[in-house]
Amino acid sequence: EEHGEKTQQLPKLISAQPDLVPVSVVVPDVIPDVPKDKDFPKKLAMLRRFFKKSSVEAASDFTDQNLEDLVNLMDIHEVHPGDMIIQQGEEATWFGMVLAGELDVVINGIGVVATMKSGRLLGELGFLGGNIGRTASVQTKTVGVVAAIPYRRFLALQDASHELFMKFMLLVAEAGISNLFEGEKRLKSTIENLQKQISAQPTSAPT
Repeated sequence: EEHGEKTQQLPKLISAQPDLVPVSVVVPDVIPDVPKDKDFPKKLAMLRRFFKKSSVEAASDFTDQNLEDLVNLMDIHEVHPGDMIIQQGEEATWFGMVLAGELDVVINGIGVVATMKSGRLLGELGFLGGNIGRTASVQTKTVGVVAAIPYRRFLALQDASHELFMKFMLLVAEAGISNLFEGEKRLKSTIENLQKQISAQPTSAPT
């Protein structure tokens, strides 16, 4: 498949090939220098909107040239309601960016704990944790667009473009810390709700 052509949807191959980024063909760890595809301006525009919407402070450090280089690292996927793009417990081999749409974060036994919109990173905790298993599932809520970057391809960037590598590492780290704090708040809220439910239960009279 040539660079720039539409690939198979991201959800269909995640479980089938957990050791690869979920696309329809095996992709190299390093993207070779190739002519910009016809969709490059559209992809770049989506990436610019992502960085403008991002609440992570490090997002403001990226230059136009950084964003152009970053486009060449990404695999763009259209997603549809109900697509399970990350499965809890599977091996983490890529992280992504929500370029458009909404995605629900689902934890087994609990249900939906958060909804991610454009401007959010996903899968960064697996990278920061050393390729640990996914701690939650991610299911698309609306039609959207997700950009996926394999960990191996990103790590190869360290030699090819150290500046971009360091900037993106900072972005991932700050986003991960922010998500951990949000997760702590959600956990406290869940505990409080469970305690209220327990307190509301009628006590059994002693026999």
